[in-house]
Amino acid sequence: MSPSEALNVVIFVALFVAACFIASSALSLRRVLVDPPYRSRALWTAVGALGIVSILIAGYVDDIFGVPSSYAAVVIEAIPWGFAFLGIYLWIVSNVNVAMGADFFNRDVLLWKRGGRIAAPVIIFVSYVLANLPPWWVPQADAGLLYDVVTALFAVVVVYGIAALSITYFRIMDRRIKTYTRWVALSAASIVLLGILPSEFTVVFAVAWFYFMYQVVRTLAIRSRNLGAASGSVRET
Repeated sequence: MSPSEALNVVIFVALFVAACFIASSALSLRRVLVDPPYRSRALWTAVGALGIVSILIAGYVDDIFGVPSSYAAVVIEAIPWGFAFLGIYLWIVSNVNVAMGADFFNRDVLLWKRGGRIAAPVIIFVSYVLANLPPWWVPQADAGLLYDVVTALFAVVVVYGIAALSITYFRIMDRRIKTYTRWVALSAASIVLLGILPSEFTVVFAVAWFYFMYQVVRTLAIRSRNLGAASGSVRET
């Protein structure tokens, strides 16, 4: 194994463990939170973290199967990619809705309330379906174009969600929700950068994503002084 391959394995394992830790912490926190809105945020934080786990698993499965040659292989590759596509974006959608709900004047952003929050997930779903069409259904000459279209659609919709979240952040008066929204926007942006920047930047943005997501969980821990509260040692603030 070459040094670069060994480094990739280390990064893969570290990011996998970090994402599992965030998901586990969010789910543990959800068990001790009382208010339904905060329990929902904790659940969706876990979903966002598990989306990263799914991306890592999907990449590993792709390395094993390569270009799928049977319907079974198509389904096996599509499952982790589906959770990654839909899970991460629905996590963003849920947080945009939370942020807009915290705006005292109930203002719309980028037509989000007038259809954007519905259209965006639909586009993500369509992109996912196109990306997972059996390769023998797609002419080889068009495969590269289809990949570019799917990538562009996914990127545009995710950036749209992050933009709506970021604009709303500046309109929120509640300090706790404002802080929570800031970390969510930063963690979502780090995922995008992880996907589009060269591999030389992977470590930097992987560490940044973990830090931002940890702060998301920490911000949600409004009724305990540590993230281990779910084990029974809940200490009221």
